Amino acid sequence: MSATDRDLEMMAWLAERDMEAVAHAHAQFTAATDPDEVASLGRTYQRVSRCLRSTLALKMKAQQGQADEAARAKILGRRDAFAREQRIETRTRELQDAVERVAAAAVADPEAREERLTDFDMALDDWIEQPDFLTADLDEQVRRACHMLDLPEELGRVWRTLPRPVFEDDQAQADDPPSDEAAAAPPPHRDSG
Repeated sequence: MSATDRDLEMMAWLAERDMEAVAHAHAQFTAATDPDEVASLGRTYQRVSRCLRSTLALKMKAQQGQADEAARAKILGRRDAFAREQRIETRTRELQDAVERVAAAAVADPEAREERLTDFDMALDDWIEQPDFLTADLDEQVRRACHMLDLPEELGRVWRTLPRPVFEDDQAQADDPPSDEAAAAPPPHRDSG
């Protein structure tokens, strides 16, 4: 459990009072001349000094706890942001792959197909900003893209069964036999903007 600002405020107030008590006990201790009084005031000074040290130690520990918690939250925030970016990248590739398959099956003209894919990539930039981008059903997003691009929605329903298209950029690589790593690799990423 971490200290609240109010806890730190109270510890600061208590430390001030403890310091006043230490100063008062010290003044009386140094002014005393009777040996019994000096011994008694010495023990009192020692006790109030210990209280002050304990209060200051607790205050420093609470402040360090707050700083640690803030640092931990910052690190977790960065890690969560990185993980979210990774999930967005994965979803973006999945959508691009699905729409590319549908477009390749539905549009014979490579230029017309590329124009639609470019339109989709531009729209995808806006989709990514939507709060439900990662939680929305992938197949529903594919059908939505088909509707937006005037592609057959029935192909959007079966996009997983459609072959991946080969783009001109990929043709040179297609001429070479694929390695085991390339065969298992996810679909290539097309820059969406």
